[in-house]
Amino acid sequence: MATFNGTSLLIKVDSTAVAHTTTASLTMDAATIDVSSKDSGGDAEFIVGQKSATLDFEGLTDFSATGYGLDDLFTIWYNREEIAWEFETSGGTGFSGVGYITSLTLDAPMEDVSTFSGTITVTAGITFTS
Repeated sequence: MATFNGTSLLIKVDSTAVAHTTTASLTMDAATIDVSSKDSGGDAEFIVGQKSATLDFEGLTDFSATGYGLDDLFTIWYNREEIAWEFETSGGTGFSGVGYITSLTLDAPMEDVSTFSGTITVTAGITFTS
């Protein structure tokens, strides 16, 4: 049985790691189109429609971070820049594509570590590299 440590997967923006990430999640969806008819015998029938994906991440806030920190991600979001993203191991195995940062959140709880989170909405598909 193969196992894999999630720490090995990094999120990169324009080939530079997003600094101090603690978690990340790539969600890939496919819409369904109902093609049921009277000939379906009472069962729902579907075909696959458009595919979509999002890459959600969370990290520790560090405004002087090396790599892409919250300040850099904010600039990309603010300027509505399309980015090249990667979610892969240091050996290059993983997923990549282009997209937009569509969400950024800064959390600052009292007497606790400050974190940030965000979402990259994928446009134009995903590539897998092994």
